[in-house]
Amino acid sequence: MAPIRRAVAGILALICFLMGSAYFFFPFVKSLELSSADWIGYLYLAIGAYGLVIAIMILRKPAVKKRRRKRKSRRKTRIVAIDDEEDILRLLRIKLSREGYRVITASDGNEGVETVLDKNPDVMLVDIMMPGKDGFEVVTEVKRRMGKKSPVIIMLSSKSTEKDIMHGLSVGADDYVTKPFSPTELIERINIALLKQKAVKKTEKD
Repeated sequence: MAPIRRAVAGILALICFLMGSAYFFFPFVKSLELSSADWIGYLYLAIGAYGLVIAIMILRKPAVKKRRRKRKSRRKTRIVAIDDEEDILRLLRIKLSREGYRVITASDGNEGVETVLDKNPDVMLVDIMMPGKDGFEVVTEVKRRMGKKSPVIIMLSSKSTEKDIMHGLSVGADDYVTKPFSPTELIERINIALLKQKAVKKTEKD
């Protein structure tokens, strides 16, 4: 269906172009030399614009459906975000919810550990510098108490030295994203980490 849809959209786009440009470029139309004929050009442009919109909608329809399917498949994916900055939590809640994820937040390390143990999420996003337990301690305790049932763990921090990153990975984080971060990149990293986890679990079962 996709090739047919693209072909139809292409034909519509070509017709739109010809209709929209006819009045201005075709000599036989210009030769009318009637002042009242200006409306013909506007009519061509209007028809062309309408057809172009239809062509774009035809091309966009599969992409829109694909995004909706992705969001629907993510509704069961729970993410716990742990950060002491309310602005960061708000950003994560808005961006991730729009992608279909269920987002739960915690504002310090102690609350974060309890939330993860209680909610058993698929993903844990955790800052490093927080009141109570810092991010490294949170990851260590979650890994110790949950073992193989631990969620995918991604650390979010402004600490960007190689030492910090390596330490985060060594205590059990699956990925490390430095602040400021791109929400789009973070979502992609979450998806990749979930796919890796799924592949590992499948291998263990086999």
